[in-house]
Amino acid sequence: MSTMFLVVFLAAVCASESIPLFDCPAECPRDICDFRSRVSARYPGVTATLRSPLFSLDCTRLYDYNEKGAAELFSFRDGRLTATSIPALTAGVGWVLKRCVAVPLPSLASDEAPIVIPDGEWLAEPGDSAGPFHSTDSNLCLQSLQGSGKNGFEHEHEAAVPLRVFANHCVFSYSMPFATAQDWFNLLDAIALRGWNAPLMFVGAEALQYRVFAEMGLTRKELDAFFAGPAFSAWQRMGNLRAYGGPLPARWLLSQLSLGKAVLRRARALGMTPILPGFSGFVPDALRRILPDANIVPSSQWWETTNETICCNRMLAPTEPAFAQVGRRYYETLVAEYGTDHLYSADTFNEMNPTNTSLSFLRESSAAVIAPMVAVDPDAVWVMQGWLFYAGGRFWTDERTRAYLGGVDDERFIVLDLMSEVRPLWHRYPSYYGKRFVYSLLHNFGGVRGVYGDLEAINEGFHVALRETPSALTGTLSGLGLSMEAIDQNPIVYELQMEALWLTEPVKLDKWVDSYVAARYGRLGRMASASVRRAWHLLLASAYASPVLAKPLLGVEPRVNLQSRHVGWFWLHQPSHTQVIDTTAIQDAAQHLLTAALAVEASGTPLSDRQRYDLIDVATQAVNNAWWDVERLYEWRLFQWLSHGSTAQAARDEVADELLAIGRFALRVGRRLDDLLATHREFLLGRWMAKAQAAPGWTAAEAGPDLDDVLRNGSTWITPLEGESLDAAAPAEGTVRSFAHSALNLVTLWGPDGEISDYSSRMWAGLVADYHVPRWKRLFRAVDKAVRSDTLSSSWHSALLRQSLRENQAFGNDPASLAVDRWPSTVDPAASTTAAAKRLLDLVLSPKHAWTLRKGWVCAPPLHVATLSLAESPADSDHLSTALQTWSTHSGLLSTLCGILPSCTGWQSTGVLLTMGEDGESKGKEGASRGWADDLATCVSRNHTSPGDDTYWRVRGIVQ
Repeated sequence: MSTMFLVVFLAAVCASESIPLFDCPAECPRDICDFRSRVSARYPGVTATLRSPLFSLDCTRLYDYNEKGAAELFSFRDGRLTATSIPALTAGVGWVLKRCVAVPLPSLASDEAPIVIPDGEWLAEPGDSAGPFHSTDSNLCLQSLQGSGKNGFEHEHEAAVPLRVFANHCVFSYSMPFATAQDWFNLLDAIALRGWNAPLMFVGAEALQYRVFAEMGLTRKELDAFFAGPAFSAWQRMGNLRAYGGPLPARWLLSQLSLGKAVLRRARALGMTPILPGFSGFVPDALRRILPDANIVPSSQWWETTNETICCNRMLAPTEPAFAQVGRRYYETLVAEYGTDHLYSADTFNEMNPTNTSLSFLRESSAAVIAPMVAVDPDAVWVMQGWLFYAGGRFWTDERTRAYLGGVDDERFIVLDLMSEVRPLWHRYPSYYGKRFVYSLLHNFGGVRGVYGDLEAINEGFHVALRETPSALTGTLSGLGLSMEAIDQNPIVYELQMEALWLTEPVKLDKWVDSYVAARYGRLGRMASASVRRAWHLLLASAYASPVLAKPLLGVEPRVNLQSRHVGWFWLHQPSHTQVIDTTAIQDAAQHLLTAALAVEASGTPLSDRQRYDLIDVATQAVNNAWWDVERLYEWRLFQWLSHGSTAQAARDEVADELLAIGRFALRVGRRLDDLLATHREFLLGRWMAKAQAAPGWTAAEAGPDLDDVLRNGSTWITPLEGESLDAAAPAEGTVRSFAHSALNLVTLWGPDGEISDYSSRMWAGLVADYHVPRWKRLFRAVDKAVRSDTLSSSWHSALLRQSLRENQAFGNDPASLAVDRWPSTVDPAASTTAAAKRLLDLVLSPKHAWTLRKGWVCAPPLHVATLSLAESPADSDHLSTALQTWSTHSGLLSTLCGILPSCTGWQSTGVLLTMGEDGESKGKEGASRGWADDLATCVSRNHTSPGDDTYWRVRGIVQ
């Protein structure tokens, strides 16, 4: 019995041992072998099946790029990976995993779970038409990995530019205000696998500034009036606001300093050159007490608030001698704590134009920013966002821009051209007049989720810039960047941008998408490859053919005219997104992904984490786009009645009943959407809130191994909050509540009074059901009451918005909303993504009524079609119309829309809802339109034909 137990035990132990994905010989740095272990741990289903490593590293040339001036490249031949730099080596590992092994790389979501790939499903088969290459390269690469000996297979890739910048200032608030050390380590490994080498690194910036100002003599109370809370620190750093969301506990400040040290160590171990937080001149107002002769002025007002305590930061005028004095003290503290890699980020006029327009002032301002950097670090280089030139509009003329950039030597300045993919400023200011610049992708605003991105522009743009500027290695184009405001969305967009670094020409997008999906889903996706491929190619031709995001209307404060002030730059600048996005294709894609998911599950195989993510993501976008049409229908019916309807009580009740039916359907959609979102961890409000609530009580596990030393040393210069103890890891209840309030406010009101409301709106389970849906429910109820009582007016609407603001504020301040575990932070194991997606898509996209079809030439009375452009007010539209042009032409959605409106009698396949009978009689409108013409000739002469349109009329009394 005991012998049998021992045999079973040893067999279990042996089976549990994993072989690393690749071999790390003794000549390789220990940091690289540690990287090997971490990457292998991300693929437990793969490593558990290996008998030996898949390939081996060759580190003999690892420093040739820096020490011998060699090109930065990696080469893979006969199962060996060689590179001339650490970032190239880690990128080579990622390339082999993605292109040869056909497994997905870890995503940029910093706390993504390990990539579980069942036994036998991880490796593409030689000759498999769905493999990653779609060519004989697939066979050769696999043979090289599978021990078939030398076969001549070789791939070599050279980095197009030396600098690869990762992140936007806003990422530190919209995605990672409460990111732990492990979150950061996962993210660094993920970007290392793509070869990125210059992450922005602002963690701990507040602690560094606190120390400088405290040692200059400022009190804790004076500093509390300066520092913003963690969720809003990005804008305090850029000078846009102050104090909002604070004060910051001493333990939090020091834990961030400890975290910064840990993150920088890991980044440097991966061969990266982190960009450190520089001094931009923003200082506490109380500094004038220490420096009474200094010119300290309010920065330009950035946001719409009248609250002076949070409105405008204070700026030490760059031309002041005190600027260099304070800046030097800051850089001395920074280098002492963090060391240096000689790159420093500083933005003095981000979305705030200078008040002085003289060319000499502009030139002196930039010279003042670089001066204290160089005084402390002779090799310092200033890295600046070029966003000020875009946001500043007409202020930044050619002359002024030349003056500002001219204050710094060319070799000491790098400009991040943040939105190169759609608004490249290196064209407007030719290659920034000799300054180095980074071609960067912005794409996302506020962390708003949505399926979108112009893949063609991303695919072509960087290569165009390489051709049109001087040589990237000798001229001014020196880098490629990812500068999204938030990370955790649209992974395909960022994957394409990161791959461009190692390519000499644009890819063939259709084949690249096939390759991307093959690696992302593995062979699991091929069980339903036709549906998966169809879905992604529909997305490629629609959502991923435009930079415009159709902002989820469900996630914005409802108004009768359905407009919102803050919905993102693209939407504001290109409001007619219905003209450029094929929403029908997106809705079809959602149904294809659902079909594929059902097929996979029917085979007895569970969906992968990424298949569930994509199904939720695309279905959410499809339904949010449908929500636009639902609300356009609601708006149209309301204003149709306001324009010409009877004010008799019966007529008011009739239209109110119709509006109520539309509203109830919309709310039902919102609730089912919340059910779907709740089936994946990355769509949970509770996950966001749990991180915020845990942050004040971090230990070394979250803040890094330096925490004890940092706490001990920091006690000499930091003052705890009243009642706070540096020795107690358990935070005060008020601090936990404060962090939770900031986290919730950021994704709802964005300010105490909704100053930037819904800019960072998220489609998250919990937030949809408990915040977004109730707001729309208030509107529907208020309109119902006002229509029935005939009290609709502008004053009524203003009062409604004021009441809504009060209730939104109450939601964010409610102790129940801020309570720990108010919303689940993990997914219910019994929750089914496919079941929830099917319930949602069936509700929205499946026909509900029986229709009779008239095909071909339709002879109809004049249809006064209301287009209700989203760029205009409903008051400017033709509300006397008898038909409504919808955005979508999806037959299931059109059927659903017409089915929920009793006065809708039919619809056309081109996306027109009709409120007239088949006999031509207008419904709900005085003065019927002319009836059907007697013959086609008469119809044609009156130009009342629609060649090829299919018209569906409601079958009376039959509801399926």
